[in-house]
Amino acid sequence: MDENEHTYEKISNDGTMYKSHIDLTLITPDLQPDLDWTTHDDDSGGSDHLPIKIDINKSYDFSIFTKWNFNKADWEKYRDRAVFTKPIKDFPNAQSIADYIVKTLNSAGEIAIPKITIGPDKPPKPWWNSACKRAVQNKKKAYRKLQRAPSIENRIEFNKANAISVKTIRQSKQDHWNKFLESINSYTSAKEVWSKIQAIKGKNKNKQISGLKIGENKIVDQKKDIANELGKHFQNISNGKNSSEAFKKYRAGKDKNINFENTERTSEINLSIKISELKNILKTSRDTAPGEDGIPYIMIRQLSQESQKYLLDFYNYIFLNDTFPEKWKESVIIPILKPGKDSTEASSYRPIALISCLSKILEKILNKRLMWYLEKNNLLDKTQCGYRPGRSAPDHLVRLTSDIQQAFVTNKYHISIFLDIEKAYDTCWKQVILDQLVKFNINGHLAWYIQNFLENRSIKVKIGDKLSEKFLLDLGVPQGSSISCTLFLLAINTILDFIPPEFQKSLFVDDCRISITTDKLDKDTKMKLQNVLNNLQHWAMQTGFKFAKGKTELLICNRKIPAQIQNIDLHLDGHKIKSVESKKFLGLWFDHRLSWKTHITYLKTECNKTLNLLKTISFSKTKTDTKMLLRIYKSLLLPKLDYGCQAYGTASETELERLNPIHNQA
Repeated sequence: MDENEHTYEKISNDGTMYKSHIDLTLITPDLQPDLDWTTHDDDSGGSDHLPIKIDINKSYDFSIFTKWNFNKADWEKYRDRAVFTKPIKDFPNAQSIADYIVKTLNSAGEIAIPKITIGPDKPPKPWWNSACKRAVQNKKKAYRKLQRAPSIENRIEFNKANAISVKTIRQSKQDHWNKFLESINSYTSAKEVWSKIQAIKGKNKNKQISGLKIGENKIVDQKKDIANELGKHFQNISNGKNSSEAFKKYRAGKDKNINFENTERTSEINLSIKISELKNILKTSRDTAPGEDGIPYIMIRQLSQESQKYLLDFYNYIFLNDTFPEKWKESVIIPILKPGKDSTEASSYRPIALISCLSKILEKILNKRLMWYLEKNNLLDKTQCGYRPGRSAPDHLVRLTSDIQQAFVTNKYHISIFLDIEKAYDTCWKQVILDQLVKFNINGHLAWYIQNFLENRSIKVKIGDKLSEKFLLDLGVPQGSSISCTLFLLAINTILDFIPPEFQKSLFVDDCRISITTDKLDKDTKMKLQNVLNNLQHWAMQTGFKFAKGKTELLICNRKIPAQIQNIDLHLDGHKIKSVESKKFLGLWFDHRLSWKTHITYLKTECNKTLNLLKTISFSKTKTDTKMLLRIYKSLLLPKLDYGCQAYGTASETELERLNPIHNQA
């Protein structure tokens, strides 16, 4: 398909330019009408061969959008412009105040903060900056001059410009890489580091959804249509019509708002919000993607003291008047493809919710009050961990290990049932949360805020620069919200009331485990276990939660009896519970003999992935010194080995020695 254009050119030392057509492009005949072939002769990147450009003659819906460039923001000018002059009392409702604040911040941003354009032609390289752009432009300019007038002087000028360009880009990559390495800590995942390596290489893995199946044969490929189909899918997950028939009958007529008007309002959790609470949240909030209003945390943090006081008055207007901006009930959903899943299936995508940062600040303030109240009054079960200060997953792991060991010492069986709740966040019934507020005497302004926060929630799905229609949600707590985690704990906490005291139990967010120690695997033991399962099914019927039957599993621990005969015929909602020889619980693999062989094998595999990452970093073109490699080792690999070591550290010396090569290789 070549057009007889030269693809190779060489300039000799005497300035003579030689051109040749030695690069061939071969295609099948059916593609010829859809492709245009040409060479890109204004920048060869220092090579003798010209880049070949092939254009596809088909229309594609590329996304081009702008974003704030905070690195070049004039914050003094921004603070001078971001001034709120209209008194809050002059507005008719909370939404009009929110609109005014957003408009003022955006107007100030347009004046004081430049924007950058993001589109299909922009290199997906985070290290790219103005110095790189300038160096490449100078190189191209020198190259065009050499093409127009081949000479030794022009060749030398081009070589210098090309060398400066290479050096500038290399230094920019190194500076960006060093800055990223400085930010690595024990909370940084290996996935984030791999993503950064790919980004520096200019590889963008976040590919846009190109098509989505509808039914068996139809595929939609327009962004707006894809967004709408995903919106329908996410809405369907939270639709109460898909709940069990038992829950639908139980729910009928029970959905109602609770009138908190006549309840006590003098509690500390209902006092007006203080400026210290606002400043604390602004200080500790990590910069994340903004909601549909486009206002990120940094634009709120950079406000003047006077403007922050205005924002505080706005929050108190919402809180003390028991109202809520309607637009804050909308979330923008970014669909993320699950690893290894079919990109054309709607069920393959995980929804990531973007909520207004202005809304999230108020949520965080009130969530701290709510959690303080719950902990102060011991209203959450002591066996419930996750999203709670001072209670973490290792607590449950050590407790389960200790219970199994105690059973072994007394030559008894330790039987555990691990329960998995299907789409727990998306199917949480809001009425359960409101009933818990009443039960725990949480009333007044905070209760009104929570009720307003939960009702009439909706989502819009975003694909590129296109937004779907609005989809109302029936069940579930809002994704991406800090207070949602605490509200979910209130709802899931009720499961523990249905487990008899003779059972050991643990709950980490929605991962529930019930256990019992017994002398025999007899009918009495089976009856006790089946009765508690029946209780839990009754709980599910009253709350709307649904157990994932295929993921609920049974583990019987005893060192003397072969695993294959350790089984009890148990059922949950008519489905037989599978008995397993090992089970992964909160990141650790427990086997029926508590030998930890399965877990240590798994741990070695995971650590080897991190070792591969260390090798990639140490041999990459971006230089990383030994001190920084040691930091990465301590941040990424050691936490894997440390997690749960209080439990799996009880393994035999032979098993633990299998982990030694990991340290040696690192």
